Amino acid sequence: MFDQVKEALNQYCRLDRHRDIVVGVSGGPDSLCLLHILHRLGYRVIVCHIDHGLRAEAGDEAAFVQTFSENLSIPFFVERSDVRVIAQENRQSIEEAAREVRYQYLFRQAKDHDAQAVAVGHNADDQVETVLMHLLRGSGLSGLRGMQYVTQPTTWSDRIPLVRPLLGVWRAEIADYCESEHLNPVFDLSNLDQTIHRNRIRHELIPRLETYNPRIKQILLRTAQILAGDDQLIKRIVDRAWERSLVDQAEGVVSLDRAQLLELELGLQRRLLRHAIKILRPELKDINFSAIERALLCVRSEDENTGCDLIAGLGLTVEGSRLWVAETDANLPVSEWPQINPDRQYQLDIPGKLELIGGWQLTAEIDHSHDPTHVELKKNTDPNLAWFDADQIDLPLIMRVRTPGERFNPLGMEGHSIKVSEFMINEKVPQRARGNWPLVISGKDVIWIPGVRQSHLGRVTASTERLLRLALIPEMNGDLPSAT
Repeated sequence: MFDQVKEALNQYCRLDRHRDIVVGVSGGPDSLCLLHILHRLGYRVIVCHIDHGLRAEAGDEAAFVQTFSENLSIPFFVERSDVRVIAQENRQSIEEAAREVRYQYLFRQAKDHDAQAVAVGHNADDQVETVLMHLLRGSGLSGLRGMQYVTQPTTWSDRIPLVRPLLGVWRAEIADYCESEHLNPVFDLSNLDQTIHRNRIRHELIPRLETYNPRIKQILLRTAQILAGDDQLIKRIVDRAWERSLVDQAEGVVSLDRAQLLELELGLQRRLLRHAIKILRPELKDINFSAIERALLCVRSEDENTGCDLIAGLGLTVEGSRLWVAETDANLPVSEWPQINPDRQYQLDIPGKLELIGGWQLTAEIDHSHDPTHVELKKNTDPNLAWFDADQIDLPLIMRVRTPGERFNPLGMEGHSIKVSEFMINEKVPQRARGNWPLVISGKDVIWIPGVRQSHLGRVTASTERLLRLALIPEMNGDLPSAT
């Protein structure tokens, strides 16, 4: 077993003997065995122990770990915490609160000591129990692969990895090592408490499964190892798909390209949505299947402006070609649309240029480069360009937002008018962008909704002699839109 752990440290954990490792030591067989082996191999270790305040004997256990560490001349640190109170305040189970408190402390010590890693004593039996817990809960591949020798990043640190050098070692082997080395570990009686889910799996479910196959633990461990390899391969595919699909990422917000997502296989769609949620909620241990399926229904909806609640205070919003996974109260970015201050109006000179919010621009010029008849026959389909008969336009041109009840005569509707608000709905302009969307006004008439459609009024005809060209220049485009 000693050689097996040594190999795991070299091959998987890849720890430097000349840099500190924070080791979480409870005083039980696993952590004591891990500490002893690391010390024997010459690694620089710092022992950290936490008293959760749950058991009367906890003080004696802390004293035992301190004495053990001091006998090996290893630095020792201890923290005491009232986990019951923390669990009540955070509405967590005792086990969840204890785990969170423990890892927060270990990683805080690792940061304070500039340690290369946090090491814990999870073993092969723990791995089997974890796989069964995930299976019973309804996990996918990432859960059924179980724990890994190295986890980075973690909920507690992006930089410092969590390592588990004993992950391939059975509990019985650890007990034999402790006995042979006269370590005399303490025994936590709470490990016998079968009201705790993991303990029930350990003491009830696994013995029952062994009546079907005496080697069930070895089989489950091997299955987890196989699935871990498969998951690593899939992760590379997911990373490439993520790069293609990601549009934007900011605090509390992740945006994906809807069309790119829908082109992917169903499994990849689910993985990308899970990844987006995990970015915003890294502490979530489980992202349930129903949340992902709700998200997929929204993404596939024919309604291009829709949304749904996801999980843990997150929601999904679909807006045309873009979808957002964000905190429900987040102010989503509007830089992908032309927006202006709703409390102002602007004069657009000819020639001239106006700056919009987020780096967009709106320009106006008399266009001498095109034959008006040619332009008319070409039937421009670029919503960011509009041509008008310059002699049919009342000046000055004004840019402002819509007013209540304002109407518009869209080109192609033979002069019939419609409310601007209704037209924006019909054209699937995102709801949250409509109020600050710029309109170009000639006299009292809306002649262009930039990025959507121009008006029938002032349209180019065969008798047009001078062309007025209006252009909306998107945020990231430094050139004028092409007339072709």
